[in-house]
Amino acid sequence: MSKNNKKRNRAARRAALGIAPTQHVDPLGPKPVDGMDASLGLNSTTGYLPAWDEIPVAFKNWHHPAARLASRLFSEGGKMPEPKPGVDRRLALRHISAVLHSMAPRHEHKIAGVAMLLNRWYTL
Repeated sequence: MSKNNKKRNRAARRAALGIAPTQHVDPLGPKPVDGMDASLGLNSTTGYLPAWDEIPVAFKNWHHPAARLASRLFSEGGKMPEPKPGVDRRLALRHISAVLHSMAPRHEHKIAGVAMLLNRWYTL
């Protein structure tokens, strides 16, 4: 499959989800992710994962409860905690799943970023 066909297919999946190409989503909330990206990972986590410099040092510590949960979800899977009020359970789960399945960022960046997102969206 050519690169252009992949882009068209991705654009068609996003259009089917109602995601406009220029749609602005709350930067602090979960972003829409289609099923294929959630199960196979994102090609790029830009916009889905905070930059390494934006992640507080606490989440870069492997002993933080959110970092331990992120690491366990990455390696073993498991049950997600209850989302905080106002957080869409399905969007948050797909967003985190897509980031954890992606090959793009370093493992440390992925775990620390997901820990930050878990702390922001779920009651730990």
